[in-house]
Amino acid sequence: MKVSLSVEALEVLEDKLGKEGAKAFIRSIDEIISEITELKWKTSKEELLNAIREEFINKNIFEERTNSIEGRINFSRSELEAKIDKFKSELEAKIENVKVELEKVKAELDAKRK
Repeated sequence: MKVSLSVEALEVLEDKLGKEGAKAFIRSIDEIISEITELKWKTSKEELLNAIREEFINKNIFEERTNSIEGRINFSRSELEAKIDKFKSELEAKIENVKVELEKVKAELDAKRK
């Protein structure tokens, strides 16, 4: 990373530290800024990756729960269909018994008429 100092700041550094001291100081500052920038980039990158991972986890949890609910609905539907079929069979049997009784009563009435 390039550091730009004003001419006045560079002159002050050279007066206080000497020409080589000023160059060393500027290189040190440049390295510190580069390290801070790199650290911030890594931190931002990790935060972004963590956010993405969290979203994927949330999506997976959502899909698991949705699949679980669908499974329970299908199971309940199957149970309900079985109960309906049983009730239907019982009703059909009762209707058949009533038909048989009606046929007996009809036969008895026909026999009495003759």
